[in-house]
Amino acid sequence: MIKSTLASVVTSLLIIIIYHFLFNTKTSYVFIDNTKIYEGFSMKVRYQKDIENQMLTNKNKLDSLQLQLKMLVMQEETQPNVELKNQINNLNNRIKQFQTEATESASALAERYENQIWSQINQYVKEFGKEHDVKIIFGATGNGSLMYADDASNYTDKVLEYINTKYEKGE
Repeated sequence: MIKSTLASVVTSLLIIIIYHFLFNTKTSYVFIDNTKIYEGFSMKVRYQKDIENQMLTNKNKLDSLQLQLKMLVMQEETQPNVELKNQINNLNNRIKQFQTEATESASALAERYENQIWSQINQYVKEFGKEHDVKIIFGATGNGSLMYADDASNYTDKVLEYINTKYEKGE
């Protein structure tokens, strides 16, 4: 009785294992180049333009403040007085404060965008894996985390096309 039950269990396990290996159609393991995915993602490109526009706006404002400062300094050189000296000091302080705020704002925006970009990439890669029956997608960063994979396992271009299509469709 125990031998027949044990034989049934072993036979069932063998059938399950054989079925799994014969009929499991999922692609085993693939990898993507995280850097190429990040740099080629449409969302990152759009956000990079936003950051560049903000930096240009800040640069223009800083240039304007510095031009005002230059004019005050020139005026103070020809007509020295305490009021002009105070205006120069105040403007210098505003310039320093503006530079600090602009740097902090740009850093915060870049960090917020990077977090949003990676969050969206991770979501899209997960969806890609499910839609394409991929078991595991490794992210290669070029730092030794993935030492070798054959070219057939490189899904970077497929995933990049997929995530950009999803993003551009607003999904």
